[in-house]
Amino acid sequence: MDMKTSYFDEFVVSETLIQMGKYGITSWEFEVLLSEGGAKVIGQYFIDLIKNEGVPSLDWTALREFYKSVIHDPKLQFNKVSFIISADGVYTASYVWDEKVVKDQIAQSAYVMPQWINRHILSLLNEAGYPDEESYWQHGVFTFSVVKNELKSNIVLYNSDKAIPAAITIPNYIKDGILEHYKITHEGLLKNDWEPWNQLEIRCPHNDIYLEKDVTYRFIE
Repeated sequence: MDMKTSYFDEFVVSETLIQMGKYGITSWEFEVLLSEGGAKVIGQYFIDLIKNEGVPSLDWTALREFYKSVIHDPKLQFNKVSFIISADGVYTASYVWDEKVVKDQIAQSAYVMPQWINRHILSLLNEAGYPDEESYWQHGVFTFSVVKNELKSNIVLYNSDKAIPAAITIPNYIKDGILEHYKITHEGLLKNDWEPWNQLEIRCPHNDIYLEKDVTYRFIE
């Protein structure tokens, strides 16, 4: 067992035993998924949990920090961890790198990417002095096209049927985000799950968008 993993095991077990003593638990089993966004408990099982005392919880901050510290080490990286701990301190621990977990996390991030883009474009419009009142514009169409690995954008607001081109500069972090989104869905883990596209259209109803209704990916010859 690696020294880093062994040290962290001892920390988790000691913290867990405190909670086990408090709640009268003789065995505690849990499984946690890790990502850049945090930790998520996907399974938990207690033996002899005292009734009417609530459910104990652990602070996953240390686990998240350990995850981040080894994420780029092929020998130690993990995104799923499970423990079975007995009240006498005997335990088993498992650290696993699950590619399916990685793909699921990337797929979820890709799915909500248009929401991230929409929020940032609305913020840019506000910073550029475009009035937020619906009397000025009721909806907008934000179009992003990937041409020879470069991003072209067209931001248009509409007041009734009148088109109002928005003269805003798309910052590099948004450009890079969209180009990375394009790359992941064409060359990365999601290349077999997405239809080819080179244009993303977001129809903004002046506020948050509905992914199923307000977003279109299309391929332009």
